[in-house]
Amino acid sequence: MKRLALATLLVSLWAPAALAAGPLKVEAPWVREAPPTARVLAGYATFRNAGAEPDALVAVKTEVADRVEIHTMAMRGGVMRMQAIPFLEIPAKGTAKLVPGGAHLMIYDPKRPLRDGETVPMTFVFRGGTELRLSVPVRKVQG
Repeated sequence: MKRLALATLLVSLWAPAALAAGPLKVEAPWVREAPPTARVLAGYATFRNAGAEPDALVAVKTEVADRVEIHTMAMRGGVMRMQAIPFLEIPAKGTAKLVPGGAHLMIYDPKRPLRDGETVPMTFVFRGGTELRLSVPVRKVQG
């Protein structure tokens, strides 16, 4: 058990806080810890595009869940609702964010409980063909 805790700590220290490829950069990605029986988890990150052309996040892959969708929040009939979107536009020389209460990732049917302090391998796929693989930390949110 101590070895597992040490290995988890070392991996989380090694995991980059940001990863870039070409003009695209993924900063501060994280997944929200949920109760062990949760069927969905949420994920967040900031995307920066230093390029002269817009790009878009079109998919996210991970082996720890059945699927990942990009969602946004929209007011419908006076009620805030989530809806899947096909991509998250990242403007040229601009930023797009996945944040609590706004656009976010929905991670469906995790294959095991994900706990605070762990990291999750995730691959962010962009319209221009770039794929960035990161070790994304799981965080417990107090409140």
